[in-house]
Amino acid sequence: MTATPTVTARVDNALLIARCPYCQGEHTHGRGTGHVVADCLTPDSGSGYVVIDPDPR
Repeated sequence: MTATPTVTARVDNALLIARCPYCQGEHTHGRGTGHVVADCLTPDSGSGYVVIDPDPR
């Protein structure tokens, strides 16, 4: 079993910007730490990744 990747995002306005572990592109997500689906949907993006909000509210 492969571990789900974890990425620490940066905050830009009200969004998180995360470097996708699959395509290496930047994806935007809503605020909050948790599991997200990779927006690129590459064949190897699996079930997504965990994004960490560096400034949780």
